[in-house]
Amino acid sequence: MSELCRLCASSQTEFFAWSSDHRSFLNCGVCELKFVEQRFLPTAIKEKARYELHQNSKNDLGYQEFLKPLISAIKERSISGASGLDFGSGPASVLSHLLSEYSIELFDPFFANERSILEKDYDFIVCTEVLEHLHYPSEEFLRLKKSLRPSGSLYIMTLLWDGKMAFKDWHYQRDFTHVSFYSEHTFKWIKENLNFSHLEFKSNRVIVLS
Repeated sequence: MSELCRLCASSQTEFFAWSSDHRSFLNCGVCELKFVEQRFLPTAIKEKARYELHQNSKNDLGYQEFLKPLISAIKERSISGASGLDFGSGPASVLSHLLSEYSIELFDPFFANERSILEKDYDFIVCTEVLEHLHYPSEEFLRLKKSLRPSGSLYIMTLLWDGKMAFKDWHYQRDFTHVSFYSEHTFKWIKENLNFSHLEFKSNRVIVLS
């Protein structure tokens, strides 16, 4: 029996593909989320151990270059002093350094787990390489939407699935903590069904919802 989609709760899900590390992924026929079967979701202990290996640093020029399209998108739409949330900041938030002209709060379930941060309202929220790790995307999208001010924007960095290669050959599926993958259709579903008014694809990796 197929599992319900963990984004739109549809029962129209079916087997999609095996990953290169032998995890089975399902596809939703409604929102097109590709998500790992429940039995392959990693434990919190294994997740944290994996994230502790990340070496992102504010002094890493390569990582700064990687973030540049996202930073540019934020600065296009946000005035100096605006309030922002780095959701899924990891062990060290490079974004807060690169966005020093804004008032940035940090939240991460493993490294900055202060739940009161999520009760505040923000002019913008940034999710950098976070959405692919979400076990239950619906819950998190609703939480983020609630934390955005009416004119606020959600800036996302995640690699979109475009179907141009075999899933097992796609480098993005090789990390066992990557459990949810999105396409342009998925984000169009999110816009229409989670009450966003604007959707923009800055690239195949940077998406803006507001």
